[in-house]
Amino acid sequence: MSQRRFPVGVQDFEKIITEGFVYVDKTEYIYNLANNYGDAIFLSRPRRFGKSLLCSTLRHYFQGHKELFKGLAIEKLEEKWTEYPVFHFDMSQCKNDEPKGVEESLRSLLLGFEERYDCVGLESPTNYGDRLKRLIETAHKRTGNRAVLIFDEYDSPVLNVIDDPEKIKAIKSIYNSFYGPVKSMSDHLRFVLITGITKFSQMSIFSTINNLSNISMLEQWEGLCGITAQELERDFKEDIAQMAIKFKVTPEEMIQRLRDRYDGYHFGPGMVDVYNPFSIVNTFANKVLKDYWFTSATPSALIKILDKYNFKLTDIDNKQVYDSSFDQPFDNMKSALHILYQSGYLTIKDYDFIDEIYTLGIPNGEVYSGFYNTLMPLYLNPSDDDNTSLLITVQRAMRNDDIDTVRFLRRGEDTVSGRAGRDKDHITALIDQRFSDNLAQRLIDKVTGVVTADIIAEQIGSRVGWKLGTLRAGAVILIRVVDAAHEAELIVDIGRERHAVHNGDLIGFRGECSGESREEAALLLLEGH
Repeated sequence: MSQRRFPVGVQDFEKIITEGFVYVDKTEYIYNLANNYGDAIFLSRPRRFGKSLLCSTLRHYFQGHKELFKGLAIEKLEEKWTEYPVFHFDMSQCKNDEPKGVEESLRSLLLGFEERYDCVGLESPTNYGDRLKRLIETAHKRTGNRAVLIFDEYDSPVLNVIDDPEKIKAIKSIYNSFYGPVKSMSDHLRFVLITGITKFSQMSIFSTINNLSNISMLEQWEGLCGITAQELERDFKEDIAQMAIKFKVTPEEMIQRLRDRYDGYHFGPGMVDVYNPFSIVNTFANKVLKDYWFTSATPSALIKILDKYNFKLTDIDNKQVYDSSFDQPFDNMKSALHILYQSGYLTIKDYDFIDEIYTLGIPNGEVYSGFYNTLMPLYLNPSDDDNTSLLITVQRAMRNDDIDTVRFLRRGEDTVSGRAGRDKDHITALIDQRFSDNLAQRLIDKVTGVVTADIIAEQIGSRVGWKLGTLRAGAVILIRVVDAAHEAELIVDIGRERHAVHNGDLIGFRGECSGESREEAALLLLEGH
């Protein structure tokens, strides 16, 4: 059996096809987007979610590269394969944090296209809008076909300076000069695609393009980027089987592990299940389950946003927002919830069609783990020696099952310093999370035949089952510490039958429900094995 090649870090459609990388066929979406919807499209998706590959695929389609699409769905849909002049601007190349650096990047991108169509030498070399207009008109005149404009990651330069209002203002001014003339170019344009993470106000790219359609949350486009559950089981069947052998589980159980860790994204009311493509591709390439997406970049911009809105990470799940609020520009948002959704840290869990209300929550185990193990320590003040010392103490207490120290730290609020008391709340939550994480892992170590384990306590609201994932075929264990009387309930899900056991024996494991604290009530469930 030949080794399959997975496109880790490869976003160019031509390279994926010609060099034999695995490709999930999205070309039916491509055809319908280009021919059966609208002439100007905006799509918002999180980073590393396939936007750049989408742009690359569209570029090769509009350039008439029929040979690249052999055997794909679009081959049976497209008959003409017309070659259009395509201007693909990858704005993520504008990595400089200074407005002058953004100008230099735009100048370089434009110059390459101008040389191709022999229209170099405008009177004002910094008037980017006039240069773009001249370029589009020239290409249409010389080829006889209207031009295609693709702006990939249009908001990247602005997000790079999200905490600097003056730089944002300067970059917006540059952008408005660049995009402004597009409004008057409809007779010269066949198709326009803009991708990014979020929308910004006072940017001509949204106000000047006629009939710009935001498809980001429309049901028919939910699976345009990412890997749907159907695509995973269809295109990665043999890879799932190989990993199942390695992990000593059935293919069905392997799918469940992947689902727990990387699935759960929904981008509209249709609730189409979408896996994180970056993590899936890395998982199959390395044959290891890890938090690839979350750890692929330090979420510094996100931390700045959370600071701006004084957002509490302990109050992040099961949040409700109105449908209409999603189309607000980032600058006008009153809460961090929308940018957390657009960035991939939250997703749609439910939609109320009557009241037009979305319920947002953490999508999967990778993001849940990242919040508490990566983002929360960064969101705290890492330079505060007192906070650092406390976190280390918590970690050691967890490892040594030192419940007395944990209880003391949990109540020792006066020992925690931070930003106007906010760090105190987050460190307290981190103590609770690490305690529950440790307890759940000990349960898994003790009990055989466990698929997943969740520890949920009303007092602390921790959920750790996603992170722990599946181990072996058997029972699903859920421990719930329910009330002030320290009564513990053990619910076991075996197959499709549910059994509730109070103070009883099950699979060699006895639950006693008394103690001086909720923590002790749960810990006593470990005893008697």
